[in-house]
Amino acid sequence: MPHLFFCPDIPLAHISALHKFKTDGVLSITDRLLMIVICGFLLFYPATAHLFRIEWFVIAQVVCYFITAITGYLILKRIGKVKLRFSFHAPTIFKIIKQSFPYALLIFQMSIYNRADVMIMERLCPDGKIQAGIWAAAFRLLDQANMFGLMFATILLPLFGRMLSQRQDVQPIIKVCVNMLLPMSFMVAIAGIFFSGDIMHLLYKGSRGNVEYNIVFGWLMASFPSWCLMYVYSTLLTANGSLKTLNIIAFAGVVINLSLNFYFIPRLEAVGGAITSFITQTSLATAFMIFASRITRLPLNIKWAFAHVGYVLLILLTAYGVFLLMTNVSWPIRLVTFGAVCVGFMFIFKFISVSSIRQILNRGVRDA
Repeated sequence: MPHLFFCPDIPLAHISALHKFKTDGVLSITDRLLMIVICGFLLFYPATAHLFRIEWFVIAQVVCYFITAITGYLILKRIGKVKLRFSFHAPTIFKIIKQSFPYALLIFQMSIYNRADVMIMERLCPDGKIQAGIWAAAFRLLDQANMFGLMFATILLPLFGRMLSQRQDVQPIIKVCVNMLLPMSFMVAIAGIFFSGDIMHLLYKGSRGNVEYNIVFGWLMASFPSWCLMYVYSTLLTANGSLKTLNIIAFAGVVINLSLNFYFIPRLEAVGGAITSFITQTSLATAFMIFASRITRLPLNIKWAFAHVGYVLLILLTAYGVFLLMTNVSWPIRLVTFGAVCVGFMFIFKFISVSSIRQILNRGVRDA
């Protein structure tokens, strides 16, 4: 009988592994929803609003995690017949640590090449805190956009694991996911590049007149397609158990990221960090695609690849056209027009079709 540590992610991982995706989706937002309710009440209720302290936030977070963990365990006990038992068996603990070490090393290396930029900026730039603030303002939106790709990775990991163990062909699922993720990510990235100034000015009044905000945001959003590709192909490698390959690629990412950061940041400050992030994520996405295709023997589809290239060229021309022909129109209308045309191209290129959406929904219903 499996042992569960007291952490919300453990029961959620078990529920996801059982392909209960609807239940996993609801539980995944439970702690955040409770945080919004509890902290929202404390912040807006007159008697507590002026007394709110950071300690209350921490306590609320612990309480929300506790409630989510208990709820997840109760659901898991019902659907998976899991018993919670507290015990300490040294050989078992060391075995778990040994088995978990490659995953922990991978997460550690990922945290370095994804988060080291801010620390380097703060220490190497004369106005380090200001540069870190510019970076954080731009990265916050990329972080939110990445939730779209992360949803796919959460579903794909147990799905790939089961399909690979049963020696099923994963190519159709990869094609459907990439067709949904990549065109959308290119649309968001190009919109972020062309409308960077307008978006930054809307969200941060202090960015007006400071082009550094716009440039940093543009470079970071340009890396969004790479993030989406990594969510698919790195998840495939993880499901295949190719931890050695993943760690080697991650180590290369650490070397690239730190080397370029120490070169660019003293010279270009936050912009240098954004350029480094783009190069790092693009290099990693390429490596993940190549190694995942080789290890799992995915066939090379040249026609499919050129279709994506053609789509990118078309939406680039569309973005230029929107800026040249709609100069007297407000930027929100131009942005909506650009998005509508891009979605239309997705259907023309058959990246998104009713049948592919039905395929994903039907599989989700069967697995739920």
